[in-house]
Amino acid sequence: MSKKVVKITEHQFKSLHEYINAHLVRKVRHLENSTDTSETWIEFWEENTGYKIPAEGITCPSCGETQTDILGGHVTDDATGEVFITPVCRGCNSKYKNSQAFTHHFHVKEAYLVRAPR
Repeated sequence: MSKKVVKITEHQFKSLHEYINAHLVRKVRHLENSTDTSETWIEFWEENTGYKIPAEGITCPSCGETQTDILGGHVTDDATGEVFITPVCRGCNSKYKNSQAFTHHFHVKEAYLVRAPR
């Protein structure tokens, strides 16, 4: 039995990569000992993704509710140890800190995660 090899163009590859990236999700949790609540992290996220948080708010990936008070929250992927910035509501960002950070995991699309600077 022979396998058929399908060749794709660079444009098709980039489109496929963007499609996959937009639909992949990571299981993350809030980062413990991250108490900075400044709005600069959401600005950092917007600059690096090209997305803007609309005035009517977004669905917080942490609690699943539509919220308008959005911050750039520090989250971590336990599987890789990577730290990212992603939009979360102020309530979740405050609630899941320190020992509470380990109690709540949620899923975020890869496209909405920006690697945090070190």
